[in-house]
Amino acid sequence: MDNSNPNIIDLILGAQADEFESGEATSKKVVINASNFFTDKNPGGPITKPQWLKMVKGMAKHELLSHKALLDKLTNGEKADANPFESVDKEGRPYLWATFRYRNGNQNFKVFTAGEMCKFMTMYQMGMFSVDLSLESLYEEALK
Repeated sequence: MDNSNPNIIDLILGAQADEFESGEATSKKVVINASNFFTDKNPGGPITKPQWLKMVKGMAKHELLSHKALLDKLTNGEKADANPFESVDKEGRPYLWATFRYRNGNQNFKVFTAGEMCKFMTMYQMGMFSVDLSLESLYEEALK
């Protein structure tokens, strides 16, 4: 790899450092909500509306309950440990595991990773944005 020219990672990290030093980092954090989650309104979004609808419509009840709880935890800003590499389940759906650690035990969530959801989880872990999402708000937005 040619290190003579700064790449996008170096540019972003430099901007982050400048914002942190000036105290701007926390005041300018992007909030991902239902209106900017999907790619139709945000080209950098993790998933299209049809992809997301297909994903949730393919979930069993316990998977929907888990997905709802996961979104609640992300919205609460809880720390998530997740492997950045996807696996594929028996139905052929890509996923990764996210673990939320607590004093007396851990909670594991199967995160379906259609579209760029794996990248979304990695960026969440890096603190690049905060989340204000619910299963209800995403479903309503996806139907529009």
